[in-house]
Amino acid sequence: MTEIITPIFNSMQQCLHFSFLMEILPATQKSQMQTMIDRMLEDMGIVQERAESTINFGGLNALEIRGQCAMVRGAVLHHLPKPEADAIYARYGHQVCKAGGIRGIRDYSQPMLSTHNDLATLTMAWSVFGTARQREDFSTRKIATEYGLSQSTVTRDVQVIVRTGRTLEGRAVERLTPIFERGGLVGSGD
Repeated sequence: MTEIITPIFNSMQQCLHFSFLMEILPATQKSQMQTMIDRMLEDMGIVQERAESTINFGGLNALEIRGQCAMVRGAVLHHLPKPEADAIYARYGHQVCKAGGIRGIRDYSQPMLSTHNDLATLTMAWSVFGTARQREDFSTRKIATEYGLSQSTVTRDVQVIVRTGRTLEGRAVERLTPIFERGGLVGSGD
């Protein structure tokens, strides 16, 4: 087994973002056509410039990279308390994973909220953790109108969800960082 000298990721946040993104990307290789085009461009002296990456995959093949990412997602599942894992899923997950995390953050926040309508509070959580497009549909004004609530109540409840999510995510990152720093996956920041 080769020891990793330079960490793959600069930060735990970068590690989480990339690892959850890899979960939804297909495991593909270059097609024959893409290989031919690349070779022809190279033969003609046309070099396609690539931006320098801040992620160090030195020596890892595509399957090993996917394996590292699966290990990160597994650590979230197995090393974090459920509320902290939900915060990571809500922030970095996609599709069903993200939806489960958002519901988990809402459930954890619910005793601190003024609103007791389940659908309204779930909509508030989506207004915080949804994609940019989804958040456009969930303004505090729209939520207040839809569920017959005051906008100030919705705003206060959304802020509780935001603070709760940040706190839980911060705890999760603090808990995971030493594990991955020891393994050389994430840089120590020293």
